[in-house]
Amino acid sequence: MQRIAARGISYERQIDERYLKRLVDAYVDFFYHYTDAPLLIVNAAEIDLATDTNDLELLVRQLEHPHPGRCYFNPTRL
Repeated sequence: MQRIAARGISYERQIDERYLKRLVDAYVDFFYHYTDAPLLIVNAAEIDLATDTNDLELLVRQLEHPHPGRCYFNPTRL
């Protein structure tokens, strides 16, 4: 909801918070059971891929070297 507010796009502000919660839960459930291909799970809570080029470059480097199975990307701020 904070990112929606920060973007300031009027139609996004209409999205119900309960809907977003259900959507997130559905994605979590789907990817928890997903095994058909390598999977990179990105913790985006502390990064800003939309405006911080350093964060984006970290993710791109991670994607350039895929790992089999499930892999977690948990970048942290220094």
